[in-house]
Amino acid sequence: LVIAALTLLSYFWVGGIASHEFGYARGSEEWVATAMTAAFITLVFNEIAKGLATRSIDRSIFRLKGHNKLMFLAILVSAALSLALIYVPPLARAFRLVPLDFSEFAVAAGLGLAIFPIIEIYKEIRYRIRESHRPQGLPYAAAPTAG
Repeated sequence: LVIAALTLLSYFWVGGIASHEFGYARGSEEWVATAMTAAFITLVFNEIAKGLATRSIDRSIFRLKGHNKLMFLAILVSAALSLALIYVPPLARAFRLVPLDFSEFAVAAGLGLAIFPIIEIYKEIRYRIRESHRPQGLPYAAAPTAG
């Protein structure tokens, strides 16, 4: 539900920027293409942020030890390929996307990344609730794993 709301917000917010900055009429072909590209970027960055935030289902990424270099490589490749889809003209035409200017891209990517703190706050709340119910002196117990 949160992802859908962020994507719709991106669609209409960036559509409003396109209307204001470029004079695109709401609902025109240019307006729709810009708004849909923004929604696409929001979804891409949302998936990147979720992948990063859910490296652990119960611990904050800031509490994890070590780094997953392949994960960071996958994030960079995903972002680069997504940017290529909107900024390389043959790819953009094939996918019916349009280049976004800086403000449009910033809004779309920012809304996509907004899921990261939401997930981290949720995990922190769960952690604190679990810690408040843990008997004193026992170490932190992670969620049970399958197997």
